[in-house]
Amino acid sequence: MIIWLIGLSASGKTAIGKKVYQLWKQSEPNTVFVDGDEIREIFKHDRGDSPYTIEGRKINADRICELCAWLDRQKINAVCCILSIFDESRIWNRNNYSDYYEVFISVPLDICKKRDIKKLYASAEQGILKNVVGMDIPFHNPTTYDLIIDNSPELNEFDSLANEILSSALQNRKKIKYIYSKGNLIEKPNTYFYSKVMGIDFLTVWINSRRKIQKHLNLKYPEYLSKQDNLLKNSSLEFNIDSNLNNIKKISILHK
Repeated sequence: MIIWLIGLSASGKTAIGKKVYQLWKQSEPNTVFVDGDEIREIFKHDRGDSPYTIEGRKINADRICELCAWLDRQKINAVCCILSIFDESRIWNRNNYSDYYEVFISVPLDICKKRDIKKLYASAEQGILKNVVGMDIPFHNPTTYDLIIDNSPELNEFDSLANEILSSALQNRKKIKYIYSKGNLIEKPNTYFYSKVMGIDFLTVWINSRRKIQKHLNLKYPEYLSKQDNLLKNSSLEFNIDSNLNNIKKISILHK
C-alpha cells in the first residue's frame, strides 16, 4: 500500500509523514519512507535551476511514482511525501498501485511562508530564487484526495494527525480475501496454520467473514436464526460488532 502525502513546502507533510511511517512500521515492518527531496539527492537531480523547472519536476515526479510502484510490486508499503503538482501523476498512481491512499496536507501559503525555515519563499520574493512552487510555479490544491488534513493551527500535534491518517488509510484498504477450510476436519484433519493477515487487517477480514456466514445462514435457515436472534437480543451477552469495530481499530493503532 502507498500512502501519498501532498502539500506545499513548509506545510508539515514530511514531519507528519515520518510519524505515519514510524507508527505503521510498528505493525507492518515491510514499510519504508520516501521523501521527494531525498530522491532528488540520490539521483543528483538537485543542482542548478533545471531540476526545479516544470520539466525537471516532472522527471523527479515520474521517478518517485515508478519507485513506489517497484516497492508496491514487492509487497512493501511506502509513505511518500511530495509536492505532487501533476494531476496525471496522481491519476497514474491510483491506476497502478495495489492500494493507494492520498492525503492533502492543507496549509495556506501565507502560513507556509512564516514557517519556512529554508527561506524558499522569501528568496523567491526577493528575486534570488526562481522555480518555487507556490510562487512563480502555481500550486493547485488537489481535488481527488482521500483525506484532507488542516495543519494550519500552531499545535504541532503530529502524533494525533499520524494516527488519524493511518487509521483512515487502513480502514479504506482493499479487502483481503479470507480463505475458508474445506472438507471434514474430523475425519481428515489438517495442520493448523497461522494466517499471513495480521493486526487490524485480520480483525476486519475475520469480521467480514462472520458477516458472510451470517448472510448465508439467513438465507438457508431463516426461521432458526430468527429464534436465535430473539434470544440474543433478550440476553445480557449481546455484542454489536458493527458499532464497536471502529473503536477496536482505533484502540489497536493507539496502543501499538
